[in-house]
Amino acid sequence: MKTDYPLLNAVWADLVAEELVRQGIKMVCLAPGSRSAPLAVAFFSHEGLETLVHIDERSLGFYALGIAKATGEPVAIVITSGTAVANLLPAIVEAAQDHVPLIVLTADRPPELIGTGANQAIDQVKIFGDYTVYQTVIGPPCLEVSPRYVVSTIGYAVFFSRRFGGPVHINMMFREPLVAPGKIQDFSDYLVPLKKWMAGGQPYTTYFPCLPTLPDLALAQLLPFLSGQKGVIIAGQLSLSESDAVLRFAEAAGWVVLPDVTSQLRLRMHPLVVTYAEVLLGQGDVVDQMACDVIFHIGGRLTGKHLMAFASKIDPAVSYVQISPNSSKQDPDHRVTLRIEADIEETCRLLSEQVKPSFERQNFLLSASDEISSFFDHALLPKNLLTEQALSRFLSRTLPETVGLFLGNSLPIRMMAIAGVSRLDAPVVQANRGASGIDGLISTAAGWAQGRQKPVVLLVGDVSALHDLTALHLVARSAVPVIVMVVNNSGGGIFSYLPVAACGAAFESCFQTPIEVKFDSVSAGFGMPYYRVSTTLFLDEIVRPLFDAPVSCLVEIVVPIKETLSFSEALSAHVDSYFSPKASS
Repeated sequence: MKTDYPLLNAVWADLVAEELVRQGIKMVCLAPGSRSAPLAVAFFSHEGLETLVHIDERSLGFYALGIAKATGEPVAIVITSGTAVANLLPAIVEAAQDHVPLIVLTADRPPELIGTGANQAIDQVKIFGDYTVYQTVIGPPCLEVSPRYVVSTIGYAVFFSRRFGGPVHINMMFREPLVAPGKIQDFSDYLVPLKKWMAGGQPYTTYFPCLPTLPDLALAQLLPFLSGQKGVIIAGQLSLSESDAVLRFAEAAGWVVLPDVTSQLRLRMHPLVVTYAEVLLGQGDVVDQMACDVIFHIGGRLTGKHLMAFASKIDPAVSYVQISPNSSKQDPDHRVTLRIEADIEETCRLLSEQVKPSFERQNFLLSASDEISSFFDHALLPKNLLTEQALSRFLSRTLPETVGLFLGNSLPIRMMAIAGVSRLDAPVVQANRGASGIDGLISTAAGWAQGRQKPVVLLVGDVSALHDLTALHLVARSAVPVIVMVVNNSGGGIFSYLPVAACGAAFESCFQTPIEVKFDSVSAGFGMPYYRVSTTLFLDEIVRPLFDAPVSCLVEIVVPIKETLSFSEALSAHVDSYFSPKASS
């Protein structure tokens, strides 16, 4: 590192950038701003950092979130002071809820300007509340404070983000002048305490976190549930490798798997996976017919309405074991009787070795799931009518394995859980289900594509798309193709499934909120190709070729919500009729 700088601001900013790189940070997302100028210049100039600049802080935060989701590594965010900081809150909440590592560096006014009416000065300390795993304040830079303080604090923050899986907030105060181009001072005496660090390439502090593995005591707690028990596995949010490990455990135990749509197993064909569990568990008699002694919930949170409600319906005598890689409570019905915090892959390997199979396969669930698949094919395929169920089946059937599928909240993720087709070479699925918000979805999908370095298809609702239109600027500039598929069902279609739909005019004005946006004009404004689809024939003619040679574009899918509702009612009636004779016999 050099010792000549224009200002001490630049020294501290350079120390931050260098230590982040040494701690393994590779990507920084920047938003323009004056107070953050020292950091922006240092980060942009560092050859070890890749920088992306975006004008919208809220969108920028979600973009960084998407990259971190794909890589599993922390991503740095640098923004200026004031309401720019507040705009990061939605992304910080999502990162906290979903245990995604982020390093948030916010520039700030010096303490003498806080609470004085100075321009763009707000109280930024602890602005994110309890949604960070670590937060601190650095600065303003002064010669009386050792430079060791700067690098050690940065290293500790990165360690916390990795170890506890979440965002950290470093609020950095700077006094003016913020930058002084052309001016040079010698700071070699000041940097003497870091002489050894500057001459090397290692982090100032090296951290070796003790990742949670399964101790013998925990395994002993699990053993009673692994000997001749009739079990069921609920697969929550999982990575692809974790899902493989869960399947190996299921095969060893002879137990069926009820998959969440974010488990990487919902769209994956396997003899023990109950593909349409979300549909079946909504039928009143199904849970009563399930004979089991123990339920293993492996992985993160659940997204399916009926899969989540399953725990509240089972016999209270049934044991509920949860295995998760983090410490956050995922137990809304308070049914968990044993919770193990440990690495999922390693734990499933040990369980596979210890379990004595019962081969209680819950065959009636597998047969019923096959029946639902047949109903979908006969009810949907002969028709040209485009429903959200038909769209979900088309995407899950035709999307190449190399193209990631990002599911928007509200109806898109629910419809994929209900109607998606399973296959051997299923695509990887991602979603923002930490807080299940509809903001930042385009941004996160674009960041996920950047982190994966593979094309991504985003299935998102029209209202959700409107929440994040500035992110189309990110999509248009993306070197990795992002196909934004906007489901236009004339507003908040999800509310049509709720009791409030019976509230007449208030429902349409306050909940459904029909929109009149010309997505073709929006797409043209960002210089992106646009396509409009309104029938299943157009899905084959227009959309399928996009998967073969992906390019970033916007595809508007016009779907009448009434047709989607009608099919949902027909599906429910068919499932009821399938089980009713069996229930009475």
